[in-house]
Amino acid sequence: MGRRGALVSLFALMIVGIVGAYGWAYPHHSIVLLFAFLPVLGLGGASFAVFAIWLPEQYPTRMRATAFAFTTAFSRWVAAGGTFLIGYGTHATGSLTLPLTAAVFVISMLLVRLAPETRSTALPS
Repeated sequence: MGRRGALVSLFALMIVGIVGAYGWAYPHHSIVLLFAFLPVLGLGGASFAVFAIWLPEQYPTRMRATAFAFTTAFSRWVAAGGTFLIGYGTHATGSLTLPLTAAVFVISMLLVRLAPETRSTALPS
């Protein structure tokens, strides 16, 4: 399957979990549906663990720690901004904003094709 295939699969689980939990169960006030989609969200959340394995493999040794730290820190800044945007959107539109966060994973599924596949390759030195 490779790293890219794993990420695409996990992103797909996140899309199903987000849309199911926040787009379907939450508006219908169904705790049963919410609990049905929580494991899907949990499994899809494993995509964040893949980054810790895959990102360092993409950089040569001389820059591996710096590149990994930069990409991790940058993503946290973006996520912090996203937290405020989601809060504002939820305040402005109600619960509509939460299911729209699945769009991030749809875009990510398209962008992951641009990243190199590192399965069965030697680490760059």
